[in-house]
Order: sequence, then structure tokens, then C-alpha cells
Amino acid sequence: MFRDRHLLRAGRATRQQRGASLVEVLVSLFLVAVSMLGLLSLQLNSLAFQRESLDLRAAATIAEDFLDRVANNPVGVRAGNYDLEFNRGVDDDQELPTAPSCGSATAICTEAQIAARDLRHVAAQAAARLPGGAAYVVTDGGVRVTVFVGWVDPKRTQQLSGLPAGEDLAVDPNCPQQIGELDDEELRLRFRCFQASTF
Repeated sequence: MFRDRHLLRAGRATRQQRGASLVEVLVSLFLVAVSMLGLLSLQLNSLAFQRESLDLRAAATIAEDFLDRVANNPVGVRAGNYDLEFNRGVDDDQELPTAPSCGSATAICTEAQIAARDLRHVAAQAAARLPGGAAYVVTDGGVRVTVFVGWVDPKRTQQLSGLPAGEDLAVDPNCPQQIGELDDEELRLRFRCFQASTF
């Protein structure tokens, strides 16, 4: 009789242990799922930061290339031929600046035509390489040329920017005045710009 009771208890313990191991497996699966979701979120954030870095690098490259071209046309700078307002991010139908009809063996470009070619090039590069690409070029009295290369950053929103509560997202201070005056407030706040100058 004693032996039968002992076997009965052993059988109950085995059944309880089987149920406990199933709960342990479910908890383990839940922890693995939560960990995987955390890693996925980390990967997505990493990709977003990588995209932001690539956009900034592309804007810097476009601006540097443009300023190298400007440095080769000082007469065009002094004549005030370098002014541009191109914003494909606001107006998808906006056309690139017209290309000058010179540069062949028979037609040599004037300084104004070279400037027009340079402005078309910087606008085309911004439109092709950046999301919602924009290019603004301003000549300061024929002495200094400032280029703004802008793009729409999908991460630049109130929710995703990580700003403390009560602090509003502001227009990027590197953007020109034209961006700050856009009618579409959401688009205005999502613009990021790279600014560079040459003398």
C-alpha cells in the first residue's frame, strides 16, 4: 500500500512537471520574440541613420562640385550670373534650368552661358540624387556665391526627432529663406539643407 501511494505521487509529479516545462517553453518563445522585435527596431533605426548620412554626403558632394565649377568662372560670379531657385521637392513639375546651346567646337560659351550650365548641373544633381532635391544659389554682390542643397528627410518629424515634450520642431537653420516661407508647413519642417560658400 505504501508502495502504491509512492507511485501515485510520482505520477502526479511527472504530470505537473510536464505542464511546467510547456509553460517554460512558451515563456522562452515570448522572450525570443520580444528580443527579435527589439533587434528589428534597432536595425530599422540603423538603416534610417545610414540613409540620413548618405543624403548629407550626397548634398556635400553636389555643393563641392558646384563650387569647384564656380571657382573656374570668376567673371560670371562678378557679373552676378549665379542665382538659382530650384525646388523639385515642392513642385514635381518644375523644370530644370535651360541648357545653353554652346560648348561645341564652333561655339565657345560665354561666362553667362557657363554659369547657366553650372546652375543646370547643380539642379539636375540635386533632383537625381536626393529625395525631393532642391538647390538654391545666391550671389552676394558678385563677390561670394552661396549654395544650398536640400532634401526631404522622412525622419524629420515631431514624433521621430526625439525632441522633449513641449519643444516644437523648427526649420533647419542651414536652409535658405525660401524653404522657411513654403506654404506647406509639414514639408517646410521636413527639409534638411547643406550650405557652402565660396569667395
